[in-house]
Amino acid sequence: YIPVIGWQIDPFGHSSFQASAFADMCFIGEFFARIDYGDQAKREKDQTLEMIWRGSVSRPLESDIFTHKLYNHYSPLPGFFWELQADGLPRDPPIIDDGSESDNHEERVKLYIEEALDQAKHYRTNHILTLMGEDFTYNTGSPWYENMDKLMQYANKDDRIRIFYSTPSDYTR
Repeated sequence: YIPVIGWQIDPFGHSSFQASAFADMCFIGEFFARIDYGDQAKREKDQTLEMIWRGSVSRPLESDIFTHKLYNHYSPLPGFFWELQADGLPRDPPIIDDGSESDNHEERVKLYIEEALDQAKHYRTNHILTLMGEDFTYNTGSPWYENMDKLMQYANKDDRIRIFYSTPSDYTR
């Protein structure tokens, strides 16, 4: 397997050389999280969080590369962080679908769909990338996967969105 996607989520600065270097390594896409706050606000407004990153102007167009600025840094959408905390509970409410008084699956799925549709407003495509996890998460993966599976099961019944597991390579294609 030869990597074709750059996953450089926490850089502190970018240059046109990076796009050219990644293209020279046969990368077809690059994903990162950090840009200047003003630049992010402008790109959100202009729907240019995804772009073709122009490589060095002295290089041919083959040095350009598809680039995606992650929407919510490299965090899940607000309200959907399920890493277990020191007390053994996830930071955000899990999806409960057992028919009890605590059953919240309709409310949680509705919130996720609203957050996803809000994110979608900042991109030109009808495909958006939402991340699940963050730094030092998945110490206990089961709460994440249990909740993501429930989220997909219920949210995919709504005609407005379709959620599925994917990869940056699949997203780029």
